[in-house]
Amino acid sequence: MTDDDRGGYGFPAAAWRTLDRHPPPGVKRVQRWRSPLRGPWLTSVFGAVLLVTLPVVTITGLLSYIAYAPQLGQAIPGDVGWLKLPTFDWPTDPSWLYRLNQGLHVGLGLILIPVVLAKLWSVIPRLFVWPPSRSIAQVLERVSLLMLVGGILFEIVTGVLNIQYDYIFGFSFYTAHYYGAWVFIAGFVVHVAIKAPRMWSSLRSRSMREATLASLRGRLARGQPTAVLGAAVEPVEVISALAAGCSLVAADGGVGVLEELPASVAEVARQRLLLVVSDGDGGLDRLLTAAGRGVPFAVHAHGDNEQEWRTLLTAFADSASPPPLILTHQTPTTLRGADNPGGFTDGDRAACLLVALGCAREDIRLLGFQSDVVGRWSGDTDQQIKLRKLKWMDEVLDILFKSR
Repeated sequence: MTDDDRGGYGFPAAAWRTLDRHPPPGVKRVQRWRSPLRGPWLTSVFGAVLLVTLPVVTITGLLSYIAYAPQLGQAIPGDVGWLKLPTFDWPTDPSWLYRLNQGLHVGLGLILIPVVLAKLWSVIPRLFVWPPSRSIAQVLERVSLLMLVGGILFEIVTGVLNIQYDYIFGFSFYTAHYYGAWVFIAGFVVHVAIKAPRMWSSLRSRSMREATLASLRGRLARGQPTAVLGAAVEPVEVISALAAGCSLVAADGGVGVLEELPASVAEVARQRLLLVVSDGDGGLDRLLTAAGRGVPFAVHAHGDNEQEWRTLLTAFADSASPPPLILTHQTPTTLRGADNPGGFTDGDRAACLLVALGCAREDIRLLGFQSDVVGRWSGDTDQQIKLRKLKWMDEVLDILFKSR
């Protein structure tokens, strides 16, 4: 797992951390533009369409340039240096071949305009992620993305204006369109090279849920103690747990305690945070902060939290980096893609999930678990109802750890 996967920073870490602390005005607001339609599936549909069709538009455009016989000095631009294409004599038969080529280039290009705009809309929160990069490798990826997006928008705008014979831009359309195409091609090739292996691996391998569960089982099998952060947890308890070598699992809003840790240990705590177990009512902002660092989430559905988990999952789908997800429920019915590890509240559910994933009961530490007071990380809740729930939490934990 890389620093980026953990939500950390690559070299130079100090520079990326400083950028993270000083976002420009409006960035956070743009990142939270939400829509129930926007999500990885829709983005993948648009991406698949463009992956097939954009090369056709590009190749027909380059063939159109070759058809003007640059070897005879008839094409514009004339001297293109090392961007010179291999040339050949354009066939005169069939006579409609050039019309077909140019028709494909212009017609398909126009058809793809709404698809390109829809694709950009589907990923717009990711375009404004802050900091824009967390490592040198991400800088290169963002530069290629800038070339891709800037190049295709430039080609669309100049191409449409050329169709209308509206040359308001004050430079040679043919020269600019040719060089703009190469900027787009460079960005497109790099973008596909970066994203295609990940896409292909996902298509061929097991689901993200299964991969997340396997990763958690592997980390819990190391025999290290794991501390569950309950709703009443305090920073001093987390510091002691880290000093004892504990990994961390947060019960919903309990993840907020990490933001109160001294800077000297906060990054260590974030790197050791294995999972957040949530039913969506622990405070959206603090949950999204953890999700933005790539921490896996176990999102729980029960009888009266539909609005909370819908809001949380929609926010995940709209975020720049949606976290790995595990779905849990509490019915006796077997549901495909979701598990029932047991438990009643987020805290005891987190402990039950750890046991279900293979963590030894004696390796689990419970921090901030109180049944006589409502912890400050509980979020908005009815105090009396919550206290009754905490009594059931005690019952579940007694059963879970009675053999410990």
